[in-house]
Formats: sequence, C-alpha cells, structure tokens
Amino acid sequence: MVELFLDESGSMTREYCDDFPYFVICMVKVKDKKKLKKSYKYFIKKNFDKLKSIDKNNKMFKNNKFLELKGSALTKELKKDFVKFICKDNLFELFFSTISNKHLKDEKLYKNTARAFNFITKLSMQYFIHKKYLPINERYFMQIDERNQKTGSKNSMKDYLNTALGLENKLIDCIDVKYFDSSQNFMIQIADVFSNLKYSQLLRASFTEEFEYMKKNKYIKGDFIFPK
Repeated sequence: MVELFLDESGSMTREYCDDFPYFVICMVKVKDKKKLKKSYKYFIKKNFDKLKSIDKNNKMFKNNKFLELKGSALTKELKKDFVKFICKDNLFELFFSTISNKHLKDEKLYKNTARAFNFITKLSMQYFIHKKYLPINERYFMQIDERNQKTGSKNSMKDYLNTALGLENKLIDCIDVKYFDSSQNFMIQIADVFSNLKYSQLLRASFTEEFEYMKKNKYIKGDFIFPK
C-alpha cells in the first residue's frame, strides 16, 4: 500500500490572485516512518526554545506545550535548518502540485473549493502515475489535514478518486482517504512545512539552494503544474 500525506499552502482564488497568485499541494510519500518520526522529534527537541520564541500567534504551542510544527510560523532560517535536518537518508519523497491562479481560464473552478481540491488532486495523481513517479494498480491511503475540507464534502473525495482513477482510468486498485487533526499526524506536519516552503519559493524566488539540493538528492519526485 502506498501512503500519501497531504497539506496545502496559498489560496484558491481568482478574485484575489494578485495577492495570492499560487495554490500549492504537497504530497509526502514515506519510505521509513519510524526513522523519519525519530528525525522529526529530534528537530523539535533541538529547536524547542527557538520554536517557542517565534510562536507569536500560538500556532505551534498551547499552554506552553508543543502542539505541532507549522510552516507558516517558521522563520526563513528555521525552514532552511529543517530541510538540512530532515532531508537525510532518503526517508521520504515529495510530490508538488502548483496551481497558478492568474492563469486559470475556467473561472468556475473555485466556486466550489472542495470540488476544485478533489479535481486538482485527481489531475496530479494521474500525472504522477503516468510519469511512473507513483506505482500503477496499487492500493493508496491518502491522509489529509482535516482543515482542508468541509465536513460535508469529506466522503466525496474518496468516491471521486476511486471513480476517476480506478474505474475510469484503471490507474489504481483502490484509494482510501482519511482526515486528521494535523497535531496528531506528524507526517501531515511535514507536508505542511514543505508546501509552505514551495509557496515561499514561488512567491519570492527564495530557498533556491534548498530546492536544488532536494532535486539533486531525489527528494522531489514530481512537480505538477496547472494550468500548463
């Protein structure tokens, strides 16, 4: 079974595309969850005081206890340190989906953001499987931050992906989709940091060295761009 952990950065918007030009989804495919969790925990322990000092909006701490890692709360230097620290021993792979809001021709896409998220995820999965970045005819388990979907639309993604990728295109055996409180899922937190890193790179042309390193060392497996 292939496990994928998803989170996003940016906004789905045409109206405010000058202020929010991109929407990014990051999928993390884990190779060794046990070792990666150990590395993640050590990063938190080593940088505990720094993380606490910069958490002005209480995104990462609650009642002085560490809750979760949030990419949007990290400084530029801590993001750089995170890449250096976590990108060792090839314990995971990254798959990015980047939507350029300014170049969307279909203005109706974002009228239902849950449907748009499902549609973009389907296109991304098709691209990654056709390119052989992800295996064909496998069982998939997709884990997503619960804040990314409205409660009433959570079941629709699973049904939609099974129909589109399984029954229609024969690309997967089946796919299960579950939503988690990101504070209870460290892999979703890792996806959060990398999606924010990608968004920052697109917005400010920053983190060039880090992305070159990740590409060279085969952490970034796929990068889906929409629209082409």
